[in-house]
Amino acid sequence: MEEKELIDRREAVKRAALMLGGLFFMPAASAVLKGCSITPGDWTPVLLNHAQATLTEHLAEAILPRTDTPGAIDAGVPAFIDRMAGEFFNDADREGFIAGLDRFAEEVREATGRPFHELSDTEKLDYITEANREAIEGDHEEQPFFLVFKRVTLTGYCMSEPGMTQHLRYMQNFGPYRGCVPMEEVGRAWAHF
Repeated sequence: MEEKELIDRREAVKRAALMLGGLFFMPAASAVLKGCSITPGDWTPVLLNHAQATLTEHLAEAILPRTDTPGAIDAGVPAFIDRMAGEFFNDADREGFIAGLDRFAEEVREATGRPFHELSDTEKLDYITEANREAIEGDHEEQPFFLVFKRVTLTGYCMSEPGMTQHLRYMQNFGPYRGCVPMEEVGRAWAHF
């Protein structure tokens, strides 16, 4: 009979956390791997209609505008958001995201009389600053749409080549940065813990 390894509670919790952490991280990692073919600024929406795609571009760029570093559009974030919501959100989250985009567009139009993309940069900043404050300070049953959108925007940006190499401090560890490498070429993906 084979001897079984006994582990203590701390080790069991650690292993469970690693497994669960992998479950939460996999959709984002998978979206990045599938998103390699996205060319910033040149994308055809898969999930979003024209109005939603326009709002996604302008809202992502208002959150992360081009300064001395690339902005959200330069990094291909709108296409990342479209692909992430279309392919990796579950049905309920996808429907909530689309409804949130549409509700945000309505709220902007009601508050300003214009669609978000027609606002000046200052007006966009003022509007999203207030939306962020309300999302953080408000008492909500579900996570507010604006915080979901902001999180996906930051994830897409920080996982993009411009985000990693021009905005964040990039330290080359395992060779040159090659964001679009077929898995057949490298075998297994690297993991850092």
